[in-house]
Amino acid sequence: MRKSFLLVDDKLRTPEGKNALGDLRREKPVKKPPIMNILGETDKKDPKEMTNEEMMLDSIGCTANMIYIDKLKKKIYVANAGDSRCVLGKNGVA
Repeated sequence: MRKSFLLVDDKLRTPEGKNALGDLRREKPVKKPPIMNILGETDKKDPKEMTNEEMMLDSIGCTANMIYIDKLKKKIYVANAGDSRCVLGKNGVA
């Protein structure tokens, strides 16, 4: 799992990865939280006119959770990136 997260990170740093992220961000722009309007940090620039570098700086960060259940070994493997967390629950109890 660790290797997978690092491989994705490496791929996103390539020119192709940056272009793919830029295209995705232009297609589905990120909504800024209301607090950003209060702080005056909302970009006035149209996402369609931003360069890939500007897109990267506009929203730095990531979160991910990955869970693998090995039924033969009866083990659960969990990995996370960023500030995401997982909670295991059973019958409504964490």
